Amino acid sequence: MRHCAVVAAEKKSDGKLLVGYIVPEAGAEPSAAELSDFVTAKLPRYMVPTYWVTVSELPQTGNGKLDRKTLQQRGIPAHSTEAKKTKPRTPMEVQLAAIWQDILGSQDIGVDDNLYALGADSLTIFRMAARMLDANLPLEAKHLLRYPSIAQLARFAEQQIRRREKLSKGLSSMWCSVLNVDQLQPDDDFFALGGNSVLAAKLLQDVEATYKIVPNPEMISKFRTFQEFTAKIAKTLEGVETDSSLWELVTCKTGSSDAVVYTLIILSCTTRSLPRSTTAFRFTT
Repeated sequence: MRHCAVVAAEKKSDGKLLVGYIVPEAGAEPSAAELSDFVTAKLPRYMVPTYWVTVSELPQTGNGKLDRKTLQQRGIPAHSTEAKKTKPRTPMEVQLAAIWQDILGSQDIGVDDNLYALGADSLTIFRMAARMLDANLPLEAKHLLRYPSIAQLARFAEQQIRRREKLSKGLSSMWCSVLNVDQLQPDDDFFALGGNSVLAAKLLQDVEATYKIVPNPEMISKFRTFQEFTAKIAKTLEGVETDSSLWELVTCKTGSSDAVVYTLIILSCTTRSLPRSTTAFRFTT
């Protein structure tokens, strides 16, 4: 990279956002995702530009210094200035892209685009999380923060699905062994298949020994079907409780050199619907 500069540009809905301008070396064409990943590895999130613009030269003042005022006056770059989009390549990427396109209101979204560079805010995150849950995807709001591109999120989702399939096979063997049955259906009820408190205790002991977790003794009473029980164990193994409060630092944006604006989200969510209550606090330091 020959030159680069970062300025704070005004966006009516979000205040000031960082825009990075780069002048690459001849033949080099780094994507917005590559630039964001590189900078994110070295700087706090609030110092990472939301937008990236490739230019042939940076504007200069009469005495040859960087003309930041001119860059600031350019404002938020048009969507067409972004790097060439990579279309979805896998079924999971296609499914996620459809959700993103619908909620963000744009069809021009590549799998490597950064969610926050596309203008997503905290409410957007919650809407996406609800849609993903409705689609039975093993994804939540926190995963959008950790994997902010369709490609990253799809890879993680596919890994989660493979883990859950393996878990389902293991738990199916345990249920069959404890209940002395040959096969299970997702909606089979533990007690309807002949289960009782003694067999429930044996099942939970097997789960604890195999997966190194300590299940609640009342779990089998609350999650009676094989599908419900498997989903609960999966959540426990993943360290996620969907009925507890989830605090996430969704965005960190810098408006100027001496002010950093944070958006802190408190999410109390259900597993199959929009959050029961969502409160957003904005404060400046």
